Amino acid sequence: MTVLDLAPLAHLTSVGDWFLAGCDELIELDLSPLVPLTGVRSQFLRSCAGLSGLDLTSLAHLTVVEHGFLRCTGLTALDLSPLTNLTSVGDSFLRDCAGLTALDLVPLSHLHHVGNSFLDGSAGLTAVDLTAFANLTSLGDCFLSGCVGITQVNVTPLTQLLSVGEWFLSGCTGLTHVDLTPFVQLDRMGECFLAGCACVSALKLDYCPPVRGPVHSSAT
Repeated sequence: MTVLDLAPLAHLTSVGDWFLAGCDELIELDLSPLVPLTGVRSQFLRSCAGLSGLDLTSLAHLTVVEHGFLRCTGLTALDLSPLTNLTSVGDSFLRDCAGLTALDLVPLSHLHHVGNSFLDGSAGLTAVDLTAFANLTSLGDCFLSGCVGITQVNVTPLTQLLSVGEWFLSGCTGLTHVDLTPFVQLDRMGECFLAGCACVSALKLDYCPPVRGPVHSSAT
């Protein structure tokens, strides 16, 4: 099955877990019949490795997506601009999408919750604009973990953060300098902060919150 007609599903307002997950032979999928959707549950289109792109225009009414949303390793381009109504994304949002080289997160400015493993393993990304996350007070585990192509991360918008989970930016081997001075309200940092970021030679902090577990020790 390389193409699938979703027209018979035009009246759906929600879909359950594992919707079309594992359909790795799909190379094209028209989501336009799914306009009424307001929520999708876990593993929506997960592991549809044959899809290189998707038009998300019809998903403009989504407010919540649960775990594993579009965890598709074959994606090379994705426009998130239709998803301006999203307020919550579950764990593993776009995880392991190593083919993505750029991703505009600005449309996600209404997010109040970001789960674990956000963009974890999306190794092709070289930069991430976090402006959309200005109102977040916490980040889950493995935020941007394994994004080996990222050379810098501007966390300036994240002034409201109170808590950061484990493995924050871990395995981002391209990072050389990290400025966390905007984290003025942070009171908790999880284990393995910057773990495996062997190229980081400078780390700026105005305030060091309690850190659980190992930290990258060569940064100054």
